[in-house]
Amino acid sequence: MTLRSLILAFVFVPWFAVVAEADQKPQGAPTAVPSADAKKQATAHFERGRSAYNFGNYDVAISEYQAAFELTGAPELVFNIAQTYRTKGDKLRALEAYKKYVALDPTGAGVVSAQQHIEALENELRAEAEAAKRAVAEAAAEAETAKRAAASAAEAARREAVQAAQRRVADAEAARSKATSRYLRIAGLAAGGTGVVTLGASAVFGWRARSLSRDASGTTGMWTEEAQREVDDAKSSERTMYILLGVGGAVALTGGVLYVIGARKTESAPPAGAKRISVAPLPGGAAVVLGGRF
Repeated sequence: MTLRSLILAFVFVPWFAVVAEADQKPQGAPTAVPSADAKKQATAHFERGRSAYNFGNYDVAISEYQAAFELTGAPELVFNIAQTYRTKGDKLRALEAYKKYVALDPTGAGVVSAQQHIEALENELRAEAEAAKRAVAEAAAEAETAKRAAASAAEAARREAVQAAQRRVADAEAARSKATSRYLRIAGLAAGGTGVVTLGASAVFGWRARSLSRDASGTTGMWTEEAQREVDDAKSSERTMYILLGVGGAVALTGGVLYVIGARKTESAPPAGAKRISVAPLPGGAAVVLGGRF
């Protein structure tokens, strides 16, 4: 038996007692036959590796097989390393080890099995790479969908903010217009009332002036100081009447104008749906919005 006849695929036997002949060394084997001490050490590593493999300690098994290979250069140990990597689930390193075994011993007993594993592992790795690529594409699509959803939500929030700003502007405009109209009508009523009172006072002074004039004109005989005072009082009352008449008329007219303006302002307020351009604050800045009464 020679090193080339080593049993593979984890059928382990104490093979290191066999001396390989120089002309039977496979490619990659040491240039010299391993010494007895090297074989002894390799056998110990091999046994520890086999035991570790049986207990599922694959990293230890790989380390021990590698140590035995470094002492002997036997390609079969590389095959065992490949098998252990495959059992462990490390497909990429198992593939590398199988390819190394085939390169070291192209005519070895485990070449056919190694080539089958190489083909299967390459197919599996290719499928996994394609699956990973699809997963990345799907994740990118989901991210794009989430991005669009976020943009849509942001746009909806912006539109809502603009609409809220429009409502605030419209409400403020309506309140201002209503308050202004109310103040104008109140001022008009007050001014009109004051004018009416003033006109009433003017009428009183006019009546007094006429009364005093009649009394003065009815005086007979010698003209007296009392008659002169009545004439003077009549003239003063007449002047006061004209002054109050002018002031009262102006105040009453002003009150009427103010009341009409207030009433018309209420009637001419923007109808429902009317628009007006305003600047409204928004989160992060401001926006020009159309406002009105709704």
